[in-house]
Amino acid sequence: MKNWEEEIARLGKAGVEERQQKGLDVSEAHSISHLGNVAELTQKVGSIYGFTKRENELNYADGWFHDRIRSSNEDPSVGDEEASAKEARRILTEANLITETEGTAIAYAIARQGQYPEWWKAPETREVVPEELGKKLHLALFVADKMEANGVRVIARRSQFVAGNRLRSEKGDWRNFGFQPDKDEALVVAIESLLRLAFINPEGIYPLRLKPVVEPLYQIQREFVLGVIWGLRLTVEGITQLLLEKKTSEGKNILQARKIVAPEDIFELVDLIVSKSGITDGRIVSVSEDVSISALETVKYFSRRYEEDLDRLVLDWSPAGEKAREWRQGMIDYMEGKF
Repeated sequence: MKNWEEEIARLGKAGVEERQQKGLDVSEAHSISHLGNVAELTQKVGSIYGFTKRENELNYADGWFHDRIRSSNEDPSVGDEEASAKEARRILTEANLITETEGTAIAYAIARQGQYPEWWKAPETREVVPEELGKKLHLALFVADKMEANGVRVIARRSQFVAGNRLRSEKGDWRNFGFQPDKDEALVVAIESLLRLAFINPEGIYPLRLKPVVEPLYQIQREFVLGVIWGLRLTVEGITQLLLEKKTSEGKNILQARKIVAPEDIFELVDLIVSKSGITDGRIVSVSEDVSISALETVKYFSRRYEEDLDRLVLDWSPAGEKAREWRQGMIDYMEGKF
């Protein structure tokens, strides 16, 4: 397994390094650190589900290759997942590291990395363990990638990527909706967080066997998000209005641009977001001053240094807020492999 891991990691890192050498943007959301973390987390998921040694080796490979092709924002029309799937199969096959059948399974998983496993959509099938190799790899990759999108690390990562790359960068897609750098960093983090908690990656979709792993991660993210929203003195309805009212020059609101299917009526949409995200006005106003200060401090620090290495930023950070200091220690623990 060790030689396999080393070769897969080498090839995975090479893709990121090649993009950097070409002068292409490589955000923290798609960095070498992210790929390595996802690869390691697939092993944790595979262990929970009792996957075989070979299945976990393939999990490790799709973790390292799932972001092989990645644009600098979250435009769902670009087709990064399909392109990454094709490249992963080509590279790993040419290196004689996988069979044709395994390549098909890896490509299946990577192409669907952002989609819930289909059997999770119905409560009566959510606990089923898949038998097909592609579905097993898809499950492990989806969960591992989403674990990276929650928990303490996401506090820094979302601040850097969403408020940095996607707002402060000249090509940032948040600017298309009229959001402004040096003004709306915390606001776009709040909006993105509600989208993820309610639509893109709601906690309620996960099987019971994964609850002990994912529940603590969501608790941390919600605490941070509640702090950001309270610091902005906003409500759930206030953010929901922005989802509907902020539009691109083509007339698409945020939900339409992200291809998120949701009610058009604001009151129905508010109710849905509250039920799915766990973010309520009552919880917002109950946030402590320290959590609010710590959340805004976190967004400001990481968003304004979005082009720098995230791990180095964490180590250099000297937060003032007590909760921010707690979050920083959690980030350091995560960097050291204490998932």
